[in-house]
Amino acid sequence: MKTLLLRSRLRASASSVLPALLAVALFVAPTPALAQERAKDFIEPRVSKTQFGQFAQQIGLMSEQKQIATTAFSDYESTLKDLADRLDQQAIAVGRQKVDDSLSGKARVAPDELQRLRGEMYKVYLKGGPEVDAALDSLVGGVQVLLTDEQQPKFDAAVRWLHREIMKHPSAGASTYQEYAGDGVDVLALADAARGEGGELAALPAEALRDILAAYERDLDKVLVETSSAERQGRLQRKIAGIQKDAEAQKREEQAAIKRWQRLYELNKRAVAQIGGAARGALGANAATAWQQRFDRASFTWLYPRRRPDREIEWMRQQQDIPADVMQKAEDIFAQYLQKRDGLSHSAIEMMLKARLEFQTFLYAMMDHDSIDERVKGGLYEDLLKNTGEQSHLESTVSSQLEALLDDQHRQSLREAMKRLDRPMRPPVSR
Repeated sequence: MKTLLLRSRLRASASSVLPALLAVALFVAPTPALAQERAKDFIEPRVSKTQFGQFAQQIGLMSEQKQIATTAFSDYESTLKDLADRLDQQAIAVGRQKVDDSLSGKARVAPDELQRLRGEMYKVYLKGGPEVDAALDSLVGGVQVLLTDEQQPKFDAAVRWLHREIMKHPSAGASTYQEYAGDGVDVLALADAARGEGGELAALPAEALRDILAAYERDLDKVLVETSSAERQGRLQRKIAGIQKDAEAQKREEQAAIKRWQRLYELNKRAVAQIGGAARGALGANAATAWQQRFDRASFTWLYPRRRPDREIEWMRQQQDIPADVMQKAEDIFAQYLQKRDGLSHSAIEMMLKARLEFQTFLYAMMDHDSIDERVKGGLYEDLLKNTGEQSHLESTVSSQLEALLDDQHRQSLREAMKRLDRPMRPPVSR
């Protein structure tokens, strides 16, 4: 129980191209339409039945233990359902139905009144956080008291896994949005993928990374436990501040969010650098570079989408009647494109990180000019817009170069193919 109590104390202590290319804001995908939001949408972190089954399996629970643990999980689910029902009733009492009707066009509500009602509604949901955390502690603690001494080491590892599943990995669902900056990146999972067949770390012995990954796992768990509650509450507080047009509160919540993100990002960055050093020493510079690029793409997935040149070169590779010399020229053009694109993307990442880490502010390419921090308005912001334009120009230029290699018949077929729904044969990656 000491482990559980420590986690409880830790938690309590921290209660077209331009618009699609570049932005840095907070760390979650846009929420559903306000008229459809309910208390259950804000009950997090939350353990699913599947996750709990995997958790129990990792510990190696025996038959009688499983029966008791299953009852504990049923109680956990009931607790969260009762909490959601209670919060929904309270939200209705402060005017949620008026908000729903207004946003769906069924009723007209004065703007000031709608603003007030929305703020009160989210304040209700904010109150559920401590009970969510208590339910999780009760569930995990209820399993821990069942264990033998031999099962305890497996339990500790399983709890860390569960924390990553419910406190870290869900953030990766927003990785295609511009607000994402590596919030859901798990270096353990990245390393597993890189060490798989064909990966840049496949030839690296497991023992070369064992200590690095073990330390990372422990440090990550500490950060997740200390920041999870504050992250959930902070997202709601920032939403409320935005609704109430409280610029001071909104700025305060933004800076707090950046500080929480910074702890995770710097932890990831440190582990990635350590693994990169091991790869460089054992496998050479190319493996280390590929590993760093894997981390960059995972942290800023939305900055590496499938673009028109990716689709065009894929189509050309599938054609059997394009002359070999033409295909070689196309491959050379595409290789140079990838190199330039990766360079521009890396520069964009550096600008985004500098805005957060040095200025504690967010930066968008397409943001309200009045909302831009004065400290970055004339420097980083202008550089960001320039980078965005250069990426757009590069894409257009390379697309034209690839088309120019083809005869009229192939060029027309390529253009027709680009009009169809994109069905990638493989994700675009740097070579």
